[in-house]
Amino acid sequence: MCDDPCDDPYDHPYEEEKYSTYCDKGYLRNFLKNAIIRPNLQTFVGRKIISFLNEKERDIFSLTCKILFFEVYSVSNLKTLYKYQFISNEKRSFIWKAILLEDNTYISEEDYKELRNRKCLYDKAIEKDINRTFPKHPFFINKNMNMQDKLLDILKVCSLYFERIGYCQGMNYIAGILLLVFRKNIDTIRCFISMLKNYNIKGMFSYNFPQLKKIIYQLNLLIKAYIPKLFYYFKRKKIKIDFFCVNWFLTLFSQDLSFENTLKLWDLFFLFGMKILIKLTLILLYYHEDNIIHLSYDEALTYLKAITKTPFIDYLFQDDHFFTHLKKFKITNSMLTQIIMLKKSRQKINLLVKENNGKLR
Repeated sequence: MCDDPCDDPYDHPYEEEKYSTYCDKGYLRNFLKNAIIRPNLQTFVGRKIISFLNEKERDIFSLTCKILFFEVYSVSNLKTLYKYQFISNEKRSFIWKAILLEDNTYISEEDYKELRNRKCLYDKAIEKDINRTFPKHPFFINKNMNMQDKLLDILKVCSLYFERIGYCQGMNYIAGILLLVFRKNIDTIRCFISMLKNYNIKGMFSYNFPQLKKIIYQLNLLIKAYIPKLFYYFKRKKIKIDFFCVNWFLTLFSQDLSFENTLKLWDLFFLFGMKILIKLTLILLYYHEDNIIHLSYDEALTYLKAITKTPFIDYLFQDDHFFTHLKKFKITNSMLTQIIMLKKSRQKINLLVKENNGKLR
């Protein structure tokens, strides 16, 4: 038996499915590694095959080969593809599932049915919130679609799945958006569980709201760095940012933005994480800064709570406007993590902004 499974094209145990062997070495590897490549072709060496294909061609090729399928719909490739554009409505549900689930299901259909039939302490609270969840959306208005019953099952199962958290207000909006996109309960609950686990949404609803407190702390530092006039205005007026932005993060903006704009925002949130929601907050505050700093305390709170309903929002989510505004704030997820690490170690944090580059000191 040969040492290297690539030496024998018939010696590949199917149960292992080591696709990386084919990708990294492949049958032609020994021939290609010593090949003489023309200088004008050197720039193409090492580039992935899919980088030469347009979006339509990628979709077609992904159906012909499992390796290509996972490469086309890998998070790294989707990040490149959707760095400066939103996902189309036709592809959104499929791509969201590719991002959120990958190879995981999180809960089987049998376990889902078993939890759905259990008694739940939160039934009354869930029923109360469901009646005010997207009451103007046509799918929730249409009683024949049974959206309220479906959402009740999803939230009930989730509260039993995460017993330590149970059910909290805000979950209804997040699960409601997923249900409107996927339509099926099992897809919705699986993606909802993934969000709670992998995007630390669970920390938003855990006892004492640890994740929410981290975001508020990060935002205060970033507002001070990027919008100092507004920061000191808030300080003078004793306006705490959690007065107006807690609900934005608890519902991932789904209660405050239109359904269409929420979908666009979540396209980027699923790919690039919490920094997208934080950047959106900074974009809104930066744009409205001059109006806010001349208001009284009460006027400012009223204005801030309605800031997601202004005409600027619809402008922002049109074409490439959103991506242009995102570039104004050089914020990374690693920077956000570093802020919390420095806070835990009780180190003084200064965030310097120079030529649109935020740096911690």
